[in-house]
Amino acid sequence: MQEARRRGVEFLRVHINRSGLTYQVDRNDDGSKSVRVLLTSIKAVPENVARRVVLERLRGGPYSGVKDLCERIRLDRDTLEALARAGASDRLQDRRDALYQIGALVNPQPPAIKPLLSALPDTPPLPELGIQEKITWDYRLKGLNEWGVHPVDLIRQQLLFLGAVPMVRLPHHGYVTTAGVVVAKQRPPTAKGFAFYVLEDGPLRLQVVLSPDLWRRERDVLREARILLVSGWLEKKGQAWTLRAEQVVDAGAERAEA
Repeated sequence: MQEARRRGVEFLRVHINRSGLTYQVDRNDDGSKSVRVLLTSIKAVPENVARRVVLERLRGGPYSGVKDLCERIRLDRDTLEALARAGASDRLQDRRDALYQIGALVNPQPPAIKPLLSALPDTPPLPELGIQEKITWDYRLKGLNEWGVHPVDLIRQQLLFLGAVPMVRLPHHGYVTTAGVVVAKQRPPTAKGFAFYVLEDGPLRLQVVLSPDLWRRERDVLREARILLVSGWLEKKGQAWTLRAEQVVDAGAERAEA
């Protein structure tokens, strides 16, 4: 998605009335074109469920909300909640409103017994979900977000407090501390124990070289971290950055402890 955005291609949110089984070109409200995210980008929505949603939409028309979806297709509660939390009904109702309705509609009854859908209570006043909460839910449910906000931006202040310099402000060389999302990992058998990670901070990326000693010492951190804080020696040649790491920290774990 970051590479597509570099090339001027934007993404439209996953939507129960517009998304399908593949990424596809769709129109924005102003008539311009973007890429619509597919239903199966949501981790709890397998292909067979997404196909049922699409086929019923073709047969009976667009869904008016999660209540309409519940009445037309029998889906388990986990799937319905994943659709709502991931923003698939955002253009129809607020996520908290959708989750409240799902809780009221879906009862633990045997599959042969249809829930009593008509007795839906009015949704009480609920605070609207904030943009940061929506983005956090997006990453948990889909591993991506369509807002154009990078994961590092969500914890930028915490990273600055830890001494991490944004990649856009890094010098051409010297000892630095920076952070980014781990987007690639390699530990080739021909590299004599060295590992190579690629970190991303918005539109920028750099390669991190990890020595065999550092790998052995921080193996658990390097395997688990999704946002990595790295200190080491930076070299920049043209558009290629290489950071020879001396210390690594799981920035996600640091945030959780804070």
